[in-house]
Amino acid sequence: MNIDTLNKTDRFFLVALTVWIFLQVSRAIAIPLINEIYAVAESNAWLFPAFLDLFAVVFALPLIWISYSLFCIPKLRGLFFRIG
Repeated sequence: MNIDTLNKTDRFFLVALTVWIFLQVSRAIAIPLINEIYAVAESNAWLFPAFLDLFAVVFALPLIWISYSLFCIPKLRGLFFRIG
């Protein structure tokens, strides 16, 4: 599958989805929040939303790899990719 073979609607959807996936990485801010909750500096009410944010980050990473392989790898050419 190559992005050049897609029509405009599908291409827009894939690009928008990739941008949305990259924005999910910012949810990693939940890691310090979880540490503060376990250190009893924050309320336990924040624990469930913090774990959901962490869940989103963990599952966004494989999707980033998939979107990178769809968009970038087919377009890259040169000595580096011929050696590897």
